[in-house]
Amino acid sequence: TEGVYANIKKIIVGQDEFANVLKIAVLGGDVDLTVGDTDTLTVIKYYGAKIANSIVENSKLTFTSITPAVASVGLHTGLITALTNGSTLVEISVTTVPTLTTVANVTVTA
Repeated sequence: TEGVYANIKKIIVGQDEFANVLKIAVLGGDVDLTVGDTDTLTVIKYYGAKIANSIVENSKLTFTSITPAVASVGLHTGLITALTNGSTLVEISVTTVPTLTTVANVTVTA
């Protein structure tokens, strides 16, 4: 016999999509770039058991580079541009829930 598989998405009308989020994290972890390269960060929201994790739209996040001379980042795009050798942290928060935060370690080499 053949199995039947399905993905089920539960949407609660009127509830903030971040209401039950336990944490956010960068997909793929740390970022290594060469000077002149770009990369766009992808952030996942984690709900815990029985609710599927999902990608957060970057427009709903705020991105800030701690050392923008090393790598700049688009405020609501997550687009990192590698500018010079070094390391920086990119702080990421949900714009409407600033207590939901994570960081990405970015290393830039020549």
